[in-house]
Amino acid sequence: TLRCVHFINSLEGWVAGDNSTVYKTVNGGTTWTAQTLPNFSYFLNDIFFVDANVGYVGGANHKLFKTTDGGTTWTLLTIPNVVSNPQHIQFFSADTGWVSESSGRIFQTVDGGATWQYVNYVGPSPGYGFHFFNSKYGYYGGSNGLNCDTKLFRTDDGGITWQNTHLPFWFDINGVYMTDTNSVYVVGDYANIIHYGD
Repeated sequence: TLRCVHFINSLEGWVAGDNSTVYKTVNGGTTWTAQTLPNFSYFLNDIFFVDANVGYVGGANHKLFKTTDGGTTWTLLTIPNVVSNPQHIQFFSADTGWVSESSGRIFQTVDGGATWQYVNYVGPSPGYGFHFFNSKYGYYGGSNGLNCDTKLFRTDDGGITWQNTHLPFWFDINGVYMTDTNSVYVVGDYANIIHYGD
């Protein structure tokens, strides 16, 4: 099972999934080359590349890996106080990025993963998707709550604080994508797609 895909242009991209599977293509998917993670044989939830060299992949057993050579070699990173599996990864540069846990917590790095700061706990619902438009504005979606109150949170201070939008939506949110600072597309169960914005 493959769980995630990331392309940096029309030719070069990566996929990852179960059994520590990572594959890379440099010709738009015509051929794929396997890459190897050190001492890891479990599932991977997300993969993100900043450019052709610097990338991150994370998944089961609280593991997050980084490469600086396009995936030829990978190094295990340490995120202190991680209590569940990295769920989603997004970087704006080789240094600055975020990782969310399936428990609803978010961590940020400003030094390429050398150190991590616990930013906030968005839970208690599991977090299935997040996306930042820039270093300040982001959305975080999760499982449906009580009384048709699905957990869609937004931040305008880089994740320090989050506000629940109280989206009147019954189903789980599986993915979000921002197109500007106040516009987000939400995808969920049963083929639902929502555009949200003030």
